[in-house]
Amino acid sequence: SGPASPVASASPPGEEPWTSPVVAHGGGRKGSFTACVHETVKPHTLILGTQPADASLKKHMYFARDANAFWHIVGAALGFRRGFHETARDDIVPSIAAALPPPEQCEVVAEYGEAVRRLGAAGYALWDMLESSVRKGSLDSAIKKAKAAKVEELVAAHPSIRRIVFATG
Repeated sequence: SGPASPVASASPPGEEPWTSPVVAHGGGRKGSFTACVHETVKPHTLILGTQPADASLKKHMYFARDANAFWHIVGAALGFRRGFHETARDDIVPSIAAALPPPEQCEVVAEYGEAVRRLGAAGYALWDMLESSVRKGSLDSAIKKAKAAKVEELVAAHPSIRRIVFATG
């Protein structure tokens, strides 16, 4: 079967609505996830990354690495603290922690599914610029033979999107 439609927001049978199945590709290509779009809240903003890192692909989670600031910043903005970590420790990387409110100010500790639900409920959709690429490791600078995601189709399917922002350097 081919890649999932970029406009589909329904989950495969047996999966939670926030999970993002990896779009499978052969020939040594690394795939991506389907777009995260809330099922009932119309998105006003599309957040685009480049392509999931290897750790994210393995865990089927956007921005899975503890060192990635994304969920820490989103949590601070939306009133929760990231509750899913790669290690048993829940320490925040010091460079990230310095820019965030103290943990005691965020009473809600959200696991990944809850974090994605809160992001979508606030009107944000999440996806990546690339559907697939050949990439050794996880660095954007290592991407070769990139195949773009169909961002225009996603935006056309969700005309409420008024801005696109990037969660990548």
